Amino acid sequence: MRGYLTAALAVALPLAAISQTQTPPSAGQAELEKLQLERSQRMQAASKELKGEVTATKMAKLQDDYAKIYQDLWPRYEKLAKTSKGGVQVRARLDMIQLAQMGRKYEQIEAIANAIVKENRNVAETAQAVTVLSRLGMALGGGMSAKNAEEQKAATLLGQKKVGAYLAALEKSKNPVVRAGVLYYQAQAERDATKKSAMFAQLLEKYPTTDYGKMAQAARFEAENLQIGKAAPNFTATDENGKTFTLADYKGKVVVLDFWGFW
Repeated sequence: MRGYLTAALAVALPLAAISQTQTPPSAGQAELEKLQLERSQRMQAASKELKGEVTATKMAKLQDDYAKIYQDLWPRYEKLAKTSKGGVQVRARLDMIQLAQMGRKYEQIEAIANAIVKENRNVAETAQAVTVLSRLGMALGGGMSAKNAEEQKAATLLGQKKVGAYLAALEKSKNPVVRAGVLYYQAQAERDATKKSAMFAQLLEKYPTTDYGKMAQAARFEAENLQIGKAAPNFTATDENGKTFTLADYKGKVVVLDFWGFW
């Protein structure tokens, strides 16, 4: 349970960051930001319960807190999703998926996912939904209520089938950003290095100006060069004494590379 709740938290928190614009936000945008701030603050406050030793009592308290957040915010999110359109509607619905997970209302997740795919397919922000939808297999397949390994397996297969249908629908989006998002996810999920590289190359060719196209360049380099058994790419750097060196200077020797920085 702890892992599932942590995953739910991780999925939604990045979505709370709304890009700043030079124009005043619309009423829908302002309400969305207000809801996201409240949701984020309450989730962070609830997660503090897990500090120190994690016990069954703490997990039960966390689930109760999450259920209360769901109860309080769901009606407001539902109203916003019905009265807004475009990117605001998409982001509201993505937040609602997380709320449904927190409240253990798994039957509501599929309805929201269907609405995103059918009504928001051509909205650029729907590209954000690709990763979220791809992680819903267990919930969509009924895996959270499985009683044994056989039911768990069946739920996993059903969930994967539904996720595949969603991604196939989004592949037909009229918005290139959404199509690029689907292809980027598929490339990241591909385990075969050759196929992965080919998919990133396709992404760079078809959608070079999208953010996903730009990310594909670095991802393709990683897939082709930064793998176990590959020779490390040569580079030049300066040591702690100000002396310039290249990795090739140490060819034939054992080298330990320690990458660090401040963010």
